Amino acid sequence: MRPYGGKFLIHGGPYHRVEGIWSSDLIVIEFADMASALGWYNSPQYQKIKPLRTNNMTGAVFLVEGVPDDHRAIDILR
Repeated sequence: MRPYGGKFLIHGGPYHRVEGIWSSDLIVIEFADMASALGWYNSPQYQKIKPLRTNNMTGAVFLVEGVPDDHRAIDILR
């Protein structure tokens, strides 16, 4: 991840579920932009180790565009 500017924000660990159903670990990795995230995900380096994840767990992978620092919840209503 490092060559693509990625860093862990969440990597499993204890959590307090307050609503809904969740029975797994959560991992969140931050990248500067979608191009960097895609670059990492599609890189030969990650593709080489990807089976370590896919052969040992079930789950979903999402690449999500973030929001600016000044984002407010009501911004999506505009």
